Amino acid sequence: MKKRTVHKLVLFAFVPLFVACSSPSTFTYTSRSNDVKNREISADGQKTHVNVDYSRKVTATSDPQVSRAEAIEEAQFKCIQQYGIDVVVDPIYKTEFRSDRPAPYVVTVIGFAGNYVREEAPVDEFLAKNYSVEDIEKYRLLTDPSFAKYYYNVPSGDVTNYYINGGEVSESRPAPAVAEPVGTIALANTLYQPEIEKKKKKDAAPEMNSKGVRPFGSKPSDKFVCGLELGYISKRYKDNGNFSSLMGRTDPAYSPGFRFGLNINPTFKYGLGLNTGLYMDFSREHVAPHEHMDISLNIPLQVSFRYEIVKKLSFMIYTGPVMDFELWYQHDYRGTITEEIYDPADCFDLQWGIGAAIQYSRMRLKVGGEFGMIDQSDNNNSVYRQKPVYVSLAIMF
Repeated sequence: MKKRTVHKLVLFAFVPLFVACSSPSTFTYTSRSNDVKNREISADGQKTHVNVDYSRKVTATSDPQVSRAEAIEEAQFKCIQQYGIDVVVDPIYKTEFRSDRPAPYVVTVIGFAGNYVREEAPVDEFLAKNYSVEDIEKYRLLTDPSFAKYYYNVPSGDVTNYYINGGEVSESRPAPAVAEPVGTIALANTLYQPEIEKKKKKDAAPEMNSKGVRPFGSKPSDKFVCGLELGYISKRYKDNGNFSSLMGRTDPAYSPGFRFGLNINPTFKYGLGLNTGLYMDFSREHVAPHEHMDISLNIPLQVSFRYEIVKKLSFMIYTGPVMDFELWYQHDYRGTITEEIYDPADCFDLQWGIGAAIQYSRMRLKVGGEFGMIDQSDNNNSVYRQKPVYVSLAIMF
């Protein structure tokens, strides 16, 4: 072999080594080979899809990593963090490999910005008209023959929930061992649940306006109906325009006492309600050498209106007839006690009551009066019983 030929062979043998030393990096690439596809996932009975912004490209480069997979993951993480997105849609990768580094892989990712969007549960004409769940069930039973078998018959084993909305069927779930009707409980897990919860909250606590004040005439937010009540009362007679106490005093022209009982005050639409209850009135008057005690039963049948100014704070007015029954009295004169039950012929009195109250949370303060409408005299005089002032405090529940 000629000497020149040997030199050429030696030169060609070292050329790859020189090339490797001068350029240690190698690159690989990926590319899109088909159309970009939107992605959908399903969770909790509602679909979530990826909203892709095709006008917004995103890119990021990883730090050197030991493996290509680690470099890809870091590049994707940096891209999501840098652009504030949820996912890199349809990514392509540029991979750089350098053999002269302990961590030889560096990856650059390029893709489109994607964000998850959760679809709202559809609301059909039934919910728009505030129909109840029971009304919806009845409608489906009358109009959709296939709904009945899901509503009445739930066999054991794997079955499906039947959505009222469109008659769609959800993913399979284990059924109870004993067959039971699919009623409101099953429907509570359907797409209607968010709207049902909103309607319950709206009924329980009607919305305030921008200043936190309830619309005038709206139903109060609390559910209090009854209350225990204790307070002060004054009793007197009106005799031909002149006032006197139960013992005939004119200074002061009333007999003091107290009232205790149960107040019942249901409230309906527009703040209107019924003010009733059952009370015992006890009065006592002492003018030496006389002492007089009196007990009566009091039953109001009145119309009320309550307006909730802000939550927990409300104002109420009420008026209407009151049935008053004088039950028992005792008179003591110098140790001689007269005690008897009132004559049924004149114990009853129909009075007209009027009053107002202010309530905060469970506490209600009431002020009012009751004025007799039946003449109690057995002669030519006109005598009427009155309770011109009473003040009481009630604890509502």
